[in-house]
Amino acid sequence: MKIIHLGTGDAFNEKLPNNSHLVISNSVSGTKLLLDCGYSALAQLFKYNPDPSFVDAVFISHLHADHYFGIPAFLRRIIADSRTKKLSIICRRENKDQIIELVKLGYSETMNKLTFPLEFIEVSQGDEITLGEFTLRFAETKHNIPNLAIRIEKNSASKNKEDRRRKKIFCYSGDGNFTESSEELYKNADMLIHEVFTMDKDTAGHGKLTTILEMCSRAKVKKLGITHINRKNYEKTIHEMIRSCDEAKVNFFIPEPLDESEI
Repeated sequence: MKIIHLGTGDAFNEKLPNNSHLVISNSVSGTKLLLDCGYSALAQLFKYNPDPSFVDAVFISHLHADHYFGIPAFLRRIIADSRTKKLSIICRRENKDQIIELVKLGYSETMNKLTFPLEFIEVSQGDEITLGEFTLRFAETKHNIPNLAIRIEKNSASKNKEDRRRKKIFCYSGDGNFTESSEELYKNADMLIHEVFTMDKDTAGHGKLTTILEMCSRAKVKKLGITHINRKNYEKTIHEMIRSCDEAKVNFFIPEPLDESEI
């Protein structure tokens, strides 16, 4: 499984595109799932691959602008580029109508000019669905508005029986501090991309490194990716986080836009 870190910034960072990641199954003609599509993340996707049929599905964690305002432009771009392959949008059950309304506000004619089947897959906490080679599960986090974290599992394609038993697990928090449900979702993840807004300061609806490190230890997360860091005092916060993770001997990384990871 390959992860392209398209954007890693908070909502208003002028230097870093919005927090967004592309998950690729790595199999032949494998599934490609875009995690969130904010207003400044979309350009990153097309920098990485401009093929209008490249992405199979988009997951929207919650309805803040930096996580879904790119959808109208995304749809218009792939219509203009003559996509014919079905596209799935995975979102909370309550969010479908608002996403469609946003698309119409952005480009009023979009829904009548689709050149491909558009499917909405509505999910809630505890749901499990299959998307190509992936099994997806979801859990609520503690954010200012409802947000779903996602767990993506892919079985090994190896001929070795032991390898086949070993699932590759990638998790993404969207925004928000962890809950009992999302901590359970993250258990034994090979990689967790979690928003870590501050080092140790409590901020309503966001995570801080000190408690997230404790959670990752309990959940036996193998590698933590830190994103969505508060743009204020950014460099100082980065240094503090690196020092703290090193002292705790945590396997962590802070991705830059368009970095690639593999599990």
